[in-house]
Amino acid sequence: MAWPPLPYLGGKETHIPMKHFIPRAYVPGTKTLLLTDTSKMPSASWSLPAREACPYMLGGEHTICGSCYADKGSYTTYPNVKKAQRARFAWVRECLKTEAGTDDFVRIMTDVIRRANNPYFRVHDSGDLFSPAYTWAWVRICQALPDVKFWFPTRSWRPMTMSKISASTKVAWTLALTALDALDNVTVRPSALFLNAPAPRIAGLSAGSTAADDGSFNCPAYSQNNECGSCRACWDAPTVAISYRAH
Repeated sequence: MAWPPLPYLGGKETHIPMKHFIPRAYVPGTKTLLLTDTSKMPSASWSLPAREACPYMLGGEHTICGSCYADKGSYTTYPNVKKAQRARFAWVRECLKTEAGTDDFVRIMTDVIRRANNPYFRVHDSGDLFSPAYTWAWVRICQALPDVKFWFPTRSWRPMTMSKISASTKVAWTLALTALDALDNVTVRPSALFLNAPAPRIAGLSAGSTAADDGSFNCPAYSQNNECGSCRACWDAPTVAISYRAH
């Protein structure tokens, strides 16, 4: 299925409600919905627990992870949110233990994202790509849904540049992440580590994101009720670095 292109707008605009369909599909064996309703974004998303599913987070003073949005607001106000994230995380880790389980994860996620019937999808409104095997599973999902544009913000680019890491780990992450970003319908944005750091530029990946005013395209959400509105830069502009100023 092909959807008509949506406009790309920068700057402040009038209010545009973010309405989307969340299929009533559940993590197998639970009452936890597979997809999450990111009400201020144009699509459903997939959510895992912050920190637990973020192997390359960096905490501490002046770090972005140190003030992670997924550690506050509705993510912590409502216990069921964390419970649901952990149920998804437990399920996917169990799936990845076997080839058949990985096939099930790919099949189920492909089906539910297709049923959402939306040309955009945010992967990880909380959590991250937590292993190369998990990343390769997403390669398969994205390949199966060429009419959906996927956006992956990530700090799992770090092993591609870290000196104190095994060569095999660096190669495994590099191969998986670059294969994912090479897909025409995927944008993998490496996220900055520090609040004042420029957007990372990592070979083989899309332009990065930052919280600094470094000349990158400024996400308009902070000036329009914290919503995307009609802007789709995160998905549609892989060569453009983006600054997510406080919002």
